[in-house]
Amino acid sequence: MNADHFDFDVIVVGGGPAGAITAYTVAKSGYKVAILDKKKRNQIGDKTCGDALDKASVLEIKRELGINEPEGDEVSDIIKKMSIASQGLETKATLTAPGYVVDRLIYGQRLLDECEELGVQIFPQHPVRKLIIEESTVSGVTAFVKGQEVMFRAKFVVDASGAYATIKKLLPTDFLFGQKEWYKLENDMIWPTYREIIKLNDGEDHDFHNEIVLIYDDEIPIPGYFWIFSKGQGELNVGIGWLKSEQNMPSLKEAYKETLSKYVSPGSYEVLKSGGGQIPIRLPFNNLVFNGGLLVGDAACLVHPSSAEGHGPALYGGLYAGRTLSNALKEGGRTSDKLWRYNELIHKGIGEKHATAYILRKFLEDVHASGVEFLFKREVLTNEDLDTLIRGDPLNFGLLDLLSKGIKLFPRYDLILPIRSAIQTANKLRTQYSSYPGSTTDLMDWVKERNKIIGYDF
Repeated sequence: MNADHFDFDVIVVGGGPAGAITAYTVAKSGYKVAILDKKKRNQIGDKTCGDALDKASVLEIKRELGINEPEGDEVSDIIKKMSIASQGLETKATLTAPGYVVDRLIYGQRLLDECEELGVQIFPQHPVRKLIIEESTVSGVTAFVKGQEVMFRAKFVVDASGAYATIKKLLPTDFLFGQKEWYKLENDMIWPTYREIIKLNDGEDHDFHNEIVLIYDDEIPIPGYFWIFSKGQGELNVGIGWLKSEQNMPSLKEAYKETLSKYVSPGSYEVLKSGGGQIPIRLPFNNLVFNGGLLVGDAACLVHPSSAEGHGPALYGGLYAGRTLSNALKEGGRTSDKLWRYNELIHKGIGEKHATAYILRKFLEDVHASGVEFLFKREVLTNEDLDTLIRGDPLNFGLLDLLSKGIKLFPRYDLILPIRSAIQTANKLRTQYSSYPGSTTDLMDWVKERNKIIGYDF
């Protein structure tokens, strides 16, 4: 076959939010795009998760691409605040967090419809099994359809296939900067979850409208938590998750039932939908591009490492990926350096904020749920402090602030060093991520210095 013949400019593997926005962005620039997904067309976009979506990401997508924010039956509830609680709902910090609880399927289907209106071709029930590699460059994929192999050739291939990253798994090691260990998903980086959508009996309503709540409990090892999200009138999205590496734990479903009984009386609701999932909660991979393609969304590990929110980052990632691919197509050339700008956009944006959030997560793990409760009760960590840390912004305490917090810590002075260490490490990481290199030349040194700061080999 003629190596210069391509069926598409870009093939996107996976039609979730990251894949759809990548495809839309490239198609909007006038290029020929296809989405391949293993699901049936009417199921693409569905996912078992908390269904929360921050408003900032959808406003950015609207501003840059003209895609309207979630509306109508795509929205289960409008979110105005996020509360972080410990040992129940009595002690909590509440942050301003404008956003939505969405119906992932309905919203996801609309994104696909928008893609199709731009000319994106969607191939459902097309699981990808092989890569086409020519002259050390990915030149397409082979899908397995009704017992037959079907080849799709493209100038670029995007892995938007989710946490277990179909394309990444198929790439030879030398495509991954020769560093297979950079792309690990160990058990302490995976968050299994169990979730139910429940409806209260007899037309009853709940007290969680316009709110999402994360509850840290002694029975749930941090960074795991129990969540309660408003799903609209009389309905809740409720779930639980913890790291896969945790030992001697009950089943997720068993722990879920026990914890739910603290907040919703057994027998007072019916289960509308249930299921589980696997969420990657680690920092974004050090390098996300290769000759002929890139990784985006959960396949790139863009999920927030403490809240486990991945929908908003997927939209941002799709936008950055689409812009970069469009520029590469315009300029010509298919090598990884033509896509390197995507690395910079991710690591200096999402990566920087998620690195800070990772330090918050490690701090919460160190002090346990009882420490979190103490910090909230004494207002050592204020709503503003927590908001800053979760968003990945710098947190700086002056001398008077530190003295005030020191007084409030009595008698838990054992928490002073973890707080101080977390702040210093977070600020060092922000500086490190802002200096992400502009080419492969200094990447190895950058990774070594980042790992030294964070105390973990990513």
